[in-house]
Amino acid sequence: MNKSITSSSTGLRNVCTFPAKTRSNVANITPRGELGVNHRKEFDLHKAYVFTFIVIFLCASQNVSSENDTHCSLLFNFANSIQPNNKKSVKFSSVWSEMKKSCDHNSYEPGKTLCSWMLNNYSGEYMEANVARVMSCLGSPNYLKAKNSMLSNASGSLVVLDIDGVNESISIELEYSVRQTIESSITITAERD
Repeated sequence: MNKSITSSSTGLRNVCTFPAKTRSNVANITPRGELGVNHRKEFDLHKAYVFTFIVIFLCASQNVSSENDTHCSLLFNFANSIQPNNKKSVKFSSVWSEMKKSCDHNSYEPGKTLCSWMLNNYSGEYMEANVARVMSCLGSPNYLKAKNSMLSNASGSLVVLDIDGVNESISIELEYSVRQTIESSITITAERD
């Protein structure tokens, strides 16, 4: 059997011809000298993308969930700390055009802890997102956010009773003011009968 390599030119490209070879696990050289690659079962790239997306989504949602759990826990600790026949408030404010945030806790230690967390984690620009966070903790639907929209002016109040994680004699009132050009605020008042 002749095991030589021949080379010729067709004018378009150089052609190298190899003698026929037995099949290998990776590649096969045909009797005409063409290289054929054996396709092993390859990892499906689409499945890799889907798997990666799921992992990232789960990790991201776990972070949001744990952040919201921290927020709700601090909010509930604040509410549960109120003595009978008493009420306490915290007020988070922002002026997004000035990138200014503040929180008033009236020197009440559990309120101070909640305020500290709010200052570090609340948005100064999107007060409606902050309102949605509080409503989520209180188990109330968020009527402020519609798909592909942004509030420019809204205000209101909401009183919630029988909140999971909060003593049954405590009510929480949420007052909010969402303004784009002036100060926006959220006031959370917990009252125990």
